[in-house]
Amino acid sequence: MTLTWNSERRISGKGKSTYVECICVCWTKKWVCLNSLRQGDTKWCGCQNRIHWMTNTRLFRLFHWMIQRCTNPRCRERPYYWWKWVKILWKDFMEFYNDMHESYEIHVSRYWEWQTTIDRIDVNWNYCKENCRWATRTEQNDNLTSNRKFNYKWKEYPTFASLCREFWIWKSAMRWRLNSWWSLEKAIETPLQKHNRKNDVGL
Repeated sequence: MTLTWNSERRISGKGKSTYVECICVCWTKKWVCLNSLRQGDTKWCGCQNRIHWMTNTRLFRLFHWMIQRCTNPRCRERPYYWWKWVKILWKDFMEFYNDMHESYEIHVSRYWEWQTTIDRIDVNWNYCKENCRWATRTEQNDNLTSNRKFNYKWKEYPTFASLCREFWIWKSAMRWRLNSWWSLEKAIETPLQKHNRKNDVGL
């Protein structure tokens, strides 16, 4: 069954029939007769001819995971979105598909599907066309609010990893240097010693 019904939202219609509000896998809401739902007579919202052929695609799974993060209380990532009041402004999958499918295909052609993730440009705002982009996993990680930012020679580096990539320094070496109270300038400018056992800490 692809319809999930909300037991708290129900009304009594004509002939003493009970109707409940259901949510389809495509995120479309529909009022369905409870008896028809229980007997299995109604399984779809009526959209199967339009989008249900895409339920096994990665684009649909990305949309589904996005909904889970913002609405499912059992989702592990839910608290990070709840306290920011992050919402999904797309009404259903078809609207999401029309806005994001073309750019999704372009990104996949460049970076492959497994490196294509949906990312909010402003991490404190909602999921919508204006605030969403397709990003690689590295770009996604660079946009986390938990990242520590670094400034070196008037340039800002959003993450520790981006700083190490820029100057070709082992993460373990840079981490050791900073934890040993080296200044950022000294940690970057000190040449690495490849023969050292501690991952080129530069001693």
